[in-house]
Amino acid sequence: MESALAGKNIVLGVTGSIACYKALDLASKLVQAGANVETILSYGATQFVTPLAFRSLTHRAVVTDTFDPNSEQSVEHVALAVGPTSWLSLRPPSIASPSWPAGWPTTR
Repeated sequence: MESALAGKNIVLGVTGSIACYKALDLASKLVQAGANVETILSYGATQFVTPLAFRSLTHRAVVTDTFDPNSEQSVEHVALAVGPTSWLSLRPPSIASPSWPAGWPTTR
């Protein structure tokens, strides 16, 4: 039986904290479910994990500079999120903070 995520395009935004290691696991599971995962890493995230780790799991180039003038896409972060094939954009919580609104998921 085919997964509900098969063939879906997902943009995964990863910000810097120790929890970005969990985003590697999430990317892997999404790919295993058949999704095409595009990854955007903030500068802070690259201090914890490398773009190569995500590229190895997703088999796709990783965006680390959202305003790269040499990019194939004019403004990477906008082009990925609103592209004609984007199905879902995710930016999972990167930290568990008491300042988050009640009911929001955390990484705990």
